[in-house]
Amino acid sequence: MTHDEYLENLETFTDSDADVRNVLSHARSCAVCASDRRSVERLLASIDGRRGTGAERLARSAAAAAAVVVLVLSLSRGAGNLAAPPPRPRTLVVGDASGVVAYTPSAVLIGTSARPAAGQENSR
Repeated sequence: MTHDEYLENLETFTDSDADVRNVLSHARSCAVCASDRRSVERLLASIDGRRGTGAERLARSAAAAAAVVVLVLSLSRGAGNLAAPPPRPRTLVVGDASGVVAYTPSAVLIGTSARPAAGQENSR
């Protein structure tokens, strides 16, 4: 069976013994299928975490641990910030030439201007 015939019949194969034998014999003898199998094996080997040197495995483990620590810290610090921030205290300052009144959350502050000397006039 050629590779093109195999592809044409691919969707019609069943679990029967004859079909299983045909697929396995084609996979062993086909150069295109062998090339695809080697490509897939290389790809799987490159993402396999058990392979590699001890330093590579240690680096992967350290990176995963660091990611978990960052995630836990961001969640624990962010949990307190989920509520709306408290409103800022407001200060209202009202004033004119004769003085200033400041209404703050803790007190009312009054400041007066210097009184004019006797005989002097205030003009606006």
